[in-house]
Amino acid sequence: MAKEISELEWDIEVTLCDPREEVISSWNRFFGEKRPEVKIVQGSIFDQPGDALLLPGNSFGFFDAGLALEVLEKWGWDLQDLTRNELKESYFGELLVGQAIVIEATADRPAVIYTPVVRTKSLAEAGLPVYLASRGALRAAKKYNDQNPDKKIKSITIPSMACQKGELDPLISARQIRFGYEQAVGLRGAGGKNLSQLHRRAQKIEALPKAIPEEENE
Repeated sequence: MAKEISELEWDIEVTLCDPREEVISSWNRFFGEKRPEVKIVQGSIFDQPGDALLLPGNSFGFFDAGLALEVLEKWGWDLQDLTRNELKESYFGELLVGQAIVIEATADRPAVIYTPVVRTKSLAEAGLPVYLASRGALRAAKKYNDQNPDKKIKSITIPSMACQKGELDPLISARQIRFGYEQAVGLRGAGGKNLSQLHRRAQKIEALPKAIPEEENE
C-alpha cells in the first residue's frame, strides 16, 4: 500500500518555483495530483519566503553561472566563500553529486542548501544528476533539523535544475526531482530488491516520458 506524506516523519514544506511555463507544466505533470503537498509557484525564487533555498551548482562551489551567479550578485561573495570553505574543511574541496551542505541563514538571506548537479560543467559527468541532487539536498535539510532542533528549516524552495539550453528536457528534470523527493521524505524505499530493478528504475527516470502520462508506481 502506498504511503502518504501525513504518515511520515517529514515536516518540511517544499515549494517548486520557476518563471518558465514549460517548467511549471512539467512539474504539474509529475507533482500536481500525485504529490499535492508540494507547492508549485511560477515566478522568481527570490520572491519566495521559504527558510531555505536549494541551490544547484558544481562540485567545487564556484558560483559562476546560472542561478548560482544570480545568488552571488544578490547576496554577495561571502556565500561562495562560506560554501568553498566548508567544502575544503569537510569534503577535501569537492562535493560529489548526490551530496549537499547547509549554509545557515543570515539576517539578509535564507539558508542555502548547496548541492552539485555537475562536477565541473558537463551533465554527462554524472548519471541521474537531478535525482541525486534533490534527494541529497532534502536529506541534508532533514539531518540539519535533527541536529539543530532550535532553528529548524521549515520550508524549502526548489528551483528548476539542469533545464537550461542544451541540458535536460524539463520533463526529465521534473521526473528526477519527484523521485528524489519521494525517496528523501520516505515515500519510496531506499535501494531496491536487486540490481536489475535498480537499473530499470534508473533507465526510466533518465528517459523522456511518453506524451500520455502513465501510472508510475514502480
